[in-house]
Amino acid sequence: MGNTVLRIHIPQGRTGHVVMGCCSSRSRTPASTINRGITMPFQKKYTQLPNPWNVFYARARSQALFRKEEWAFTPESWYKLWQDSGFAELKGRTRTGYVMVRIDRIEAWGPHNCRIIGRMRQLAGVKTGQY
Repeated sequence: MGNTVLRIHIPQGRTGHVVMGCCSSRSRTPASTINRGITMPFQKKYTQLPNPWNVFYARARSQALFRKEEWAFTPESWYKLWQDSGFAELKGRTRTGYVMVRIDRIEAWGPHNCRIIGRMRQLAGVKTGQY
């Protein structure tokens, strides 16, 4: 059985297409027009960190808590560790990027137990069970 295409008249004078039985990209409102002019109802959570570092911190903390790992960083101490390392601009998961690792996997993520190393070194350490 084929899909039935209906043409409906939208009050603004445009013709819309609706495909019965499945989703059609022509029948959806573009995402760019959904929230235009609407402000978000919540405040930025980590206001003490600049963009995009507030997002990086939230993501790192959420991942640790999801894996049921202890988290001892404050937003300021986490950001300071990255800035003091000298590799803040190179943070990332690329081959040449730098990542934060725990020295002791049993202890919490915190300034006393973390350091910044190259991604390739971290991947080699995962194979040997070091990180």
